[in-house]
Amino acid sequence: MDDGGSTTNLLSPNKRMRVETRVRIDNPLSQSVHGMDHTTTPNEETTSQIPNENESVREKNNEADEDEVRLTRKRKKHQNCIPHKQSLKNQQILNFPPSGCDVDYVPPLIGPDTKYDENKMREAIANWILSTEQLFATVEDVMFVKMMKTTTPLFEKVSRVTITSDCFKVYEHEKKRLKALTKVATKISLTTDCWKSSHQKIEYMVITAHFVDRNWRLQKRVLSCVHVPPPCTAVDIVDGIYKCLQEWEITDKIFTISVDNAAYNDKALRRLKETFLRVRKLSCGGRLFHI
Repeated sequence: MDDGGSTTNLLSPNKRMRVETRVRIDNPLSQSVHGMDHTTTPNEETTSQIPNENESVREKNNEADEDEVRLTRKRKKHQNCIPHKQSLKNQQILNFPPSGCDVDYVPPLIGPDTKYDENKMREAIANWILSTEQLFATVEDVMFVKMMKTTTPLFEKVSRVTITSDCFKVYEHEKKRLKALTKVATKISLTTDCWKSSHQKIEYMVITAHFVDRNWRLQKRVLSCVHVPPPCTAVDIVDGIYKCLQEWEITDKIFTISVDNAAYNDKALRRLKETFLRVRKLSCGGRLFHI
């Protein structure tokens, strides 16, 4: 072996492996001589984590921007809706309140500048008894009198005979008001229903009028409660309806009549239709008369 030869030839295999390992550690970016894959060092891991953190920050910023855009759109939409709601409040709506809603305003009986009126108090009690279907003897009850004297010390006890007379006066007054309403109406529709009283064993037929008044409000008023002797026949139904129409003077204003599907009602409406056709013409030739 020549002394001037290469030093690499004098190295043993073990020494060559240690040199290659030292080279691999000194130059970590270099690849292995034997074709091994590139290994990742701790520095590379930290550098690879930084872009991931930046991406997560960008995603959070993008989400925050999207949320702000959505909130801005909602605010604009809400601002655009406010004038629309105000315009809806200004619109006039055609309402059809029930007949019980058109109660006239009644000033208080007892006020700072008013005097106690016994007649108005009796009228108010009569209206209360009729609307709530109380017994006439309620006004003679001890607790009722005590309650009224507590609210109005000037109240005087009223007998059931007196309150009965007051109730009939209220009925006649309300009947005149209802007649004034039916005179203004051009077309009136009727509904009828028959039932039997459980405790009296008496059959009745109620007749209800439906019409629109001059203020375009739908009115529903009970015209009559007719006693129908058993057994109920078509003649009795026609007689009860026609007498009610003559009493209220609305014979020439009837548009339709709605009844249930009882056989005697079909016969009664056919006879009533023939009676009306002798006097006047019916709307649509009478095809809508019986419903």
